[in-house]
Amino acid sequence: MTQLLLLKAIHLMAAILWTGGMLVLALGLCCGRPAEPLITRLRAWDQAITVPAMVVVWAAGIAIASLGGWFPDGWLLVKLVAVMVLSGLHGLLAGTLRRMLVDGAHLRPGLARHAAPAVAGCIAVIVLMAVLKPL
Repeated sequence: MTQLLLLKAIHLMAAILWTGGMLVLALGLCCGRPAEPLITRLRAWDQAITVPAMVVVWAAGIAIASLGGWFPDGWLLVKLVAVMVLSGLHGLLAGTLRRMLVDGAHLRPGLARHAAPAVAGCIAVIVLMAVLKPL
């Protein structure tokens, strides 16, 4: 029981770091093309904090779901879809930062405008599914 609670605590801490890091990336990119020093710092933040946190979220989450026997449950499937959307969005943001540094590519306006609200929406779905387990 104590090990499961520790695993849940690690999962939650990593989820906060991951989603917080994604919000930092989204908000850092939302106001047009940032200066190169900011792009460099955002990319360093992503590689040092956000990516490792995402890996821990996935690993701990799969372990918790396996231990709980929750894989056939509807609420977990909805939560997993939201986590996959977050993972994809993270890939888009990280790739955009990399391309901005490598070849000076510009940020797509839709991504800049909708990334932070999309992250917030996914967080809301994930928290509601995990806490209420409605399905």
